[in-house]
Order: sequence, then C-alpha cells, then structure tokens
Amino acid sequence: MYKPTKNENAVSDRHITTIIWGDMLIGPSEFPSMLDYQLHGRLPGYGKALRDQFPRDIVIGDWHYEDKQADFPSLDVLQKEGFRVLGTTY
Repeated sequence: MYKPTKNENAVSDRHITTIIWGDMLIGPSEFPSMLDYQLHGRLPGYGKALRDQFPRDIVIGDWHYEDKQADFPSLDVLQKEGFRVLGTTY
C-alpha cells in the first residue's frame, strides 16, 4: 500500500503539484484497443494496481508516442478514477 513520505507531505503542504508519466500505469490487458508497445504497465504491481495506490491530487501525463488514434481510452479511465490528466506526446 502506498503511503506518503514526510517529504511528499512537505510538497503538498507547499501547494506544489506532482506530475508523473502514466505509461507504467496502463497495461495491454486493460486497454486492448491501444498500441501494445506503449502500454508499459504489464508487470505485476503495475497498471491499475499501481494507480490504485496513488493519491488523487497528482497529475498524470498520459504519455503516448507515434500513435494516430482518434481516441485514447486511458484518458477517460484515469479521469474517471479521479486523476487530473494531461494528454502528452513524444
């Protein structure tokens, strides 16, 4: 289970926004319509399991590259789970 460290609390206490890359938070089993090589959350403990441990006050950069899809289902899922999300590219 994720628990904030003393330093992480100091960051939020100073009103600093934490932004992380989201490629390790999405996996191919959850998003089969997306390009497999961009979905790095395939290892045990990554993907949704890792997302579930993060506080919802962080921003996730939903990072994709070399992809020309009209929609990215990961954006909707991350937002529905309560994260602020930025669509980011390579």
